Amino acid sequence: MEVKFINRPQIEPYGDECWRLVGDFYVEVDGLPYTVPRDFITDGASIPRLLWRICGHPMSTKRLPIAVFHDWLYYEAVLLPREEADKIYRAGLMALGFPRWKAELEYYAIRWFGGSHYEGEKQR
Repeated sequence: MEVKFINRPQIEPYGDECWRLVGDFYVEVDGLPYTVPRDFITDGASIPRLLWRICGHPMSTKRLPIAVFHDWLYYEAVLLPREEADKIYRAGLMALGFPRWKAELEYYAIRWFGGSHYEGEKQR
């Protein structure tokens, strides 16, 4: 799976722990274009505060582009099944230069703990 970030997400604070896109954010997955629309609200990577010292702040790390895109895929659950969105997250981390072991670790963390955030699960 190939993930390309056409531009970087431009964000501004929105509330206490969320951010808002101030422009469209473009991503390609295996050549298919996706647009995360301006005004989309994200919390970035859902890293527990306890782990921020190890992993970094959810919005200040180099994982920001894939975190925003993954949040949008979870929000727009009709686009892809959850498992596919999580695989895209893993591929996106590697496209951003994360080592495979770290991408795998984060992938499994999302698989085990991310289901409550997937809008498709809430609709069932």
